[in-house]
Amino acid sequence: MARSKADQVAAMQKAHDISKAMTGLMKTQLSILNEQIAKSRASAQHFGGLDSTTQDALVQAARRYKEGGRENVTDAELSLLQSSPATQGLVAKRSDEDAQANPMYKELERLTGMRDRQDTEAEAKKLTAEINMKVQWDEQKLADNLSAAFKRMDFETLFTRLIEVKVREIKAGAERKRSGETN
Repeated sequence: MARSKADQVAAMQKAHDISKAMTGLMKTQLSILNEQIAKSRASAQHFGGLDSTTQDALVQAARRYKEGGRENVTDAELSLLQSSPATQGLVAKRSDEDAQANPMYKELERLTGMRDRQDTEAEAKKLTAEINMKVQWDEQKLADNLSAAFKRMDFETLFTRLIEVKVREIKAGAERKRSGETN
């Protein structure tokens, strides 16, 4: 019975640890959502602070940049796009894609000793899949352990002992009360 209790405690501790990890994950997701809200708010505030001519110029430059990249906008328009929270991501993404496709950038990576990002991203994706698989396996193992622990528990004996303890406590309390009244 003692080993069974140790197994039960270990299983419950593991369940607590998994629950704690899941809560951490949820907090991370909430943090990401809050960042997105803040970015959206900053974008709207920035855009709202521009005069209508600049707002129009920003929208037109964003449209041209999205369609044709850096070659479709002037230096001034590129600066405008980079300064706006709404379009910074667009410029960064397109610039990154253009650099990744450029043989000169590949040469720069080689010269500076940087790892190829596609290889690094593939490695990270593989590791993420392995972690997810391990988490699923751990959760299944925990569920199996908890199920087995509950099956091993002798609830009849447990409740009988609890009742016996409670009856002894009541008798002892009554005995103390009687001895206190007779004194």
